Amino acid sequence: MSPELAAGVQSVVMIGLAATKLLFGALSDKVGAKVMTMVSLVSLVISMVLLATISNAASAYVAALVYAMALPLCGIVPPLLMPSLFGYRSSAKAMGVLFAMLSTASMIASPLTNSLRDMISGDIMSGMLRFFDAVLVAAAIAAGYILAAQLLGGGV
Repeated sequence: MSPELAAGVQSVVMIGLAATKLLFGALSDKVGAKVMTMVSLVSLVISMVLLATISNAASAYVAALVYAMALPLCGIVPPLLMPSLFGYRSSAKAMGVLFAMLSTASMIASPLTNSLRDMISGDIMSGMLRFFDAVLVAAAIAAGYILAAQLLGGGV
């Protein structure tokens, strides 16, 4: 894929994401959050098939647009579903826990992947060092979350 095509595809994803966030927010009020979750999930499956079968620039742009329809699954759909899953009183706490877990996972995924890559390639010491680095980061984040929850009177 050329750099120009990659930039164009990324632009389509970002513009499509902005449009679908607005559209999904408005549609969820009319048809419900569960229906919009299903639309996002179906879009995700279709976009993965399309991304796996890209053969030219047009198919790359179509795949990017369908993928942009799946992205609200991460940012728009969880707040809409939380009240129906956990009740209105507990939904804010559940959202806090969910997004804390997601942000922690994104912080430790790269060091864990790099540690496994190092160990597989034979550099055991570097791999173990990166692994323990990721474990310490995860432990520090968990300790910070627990401390903040206790100090602010929330439950863990």
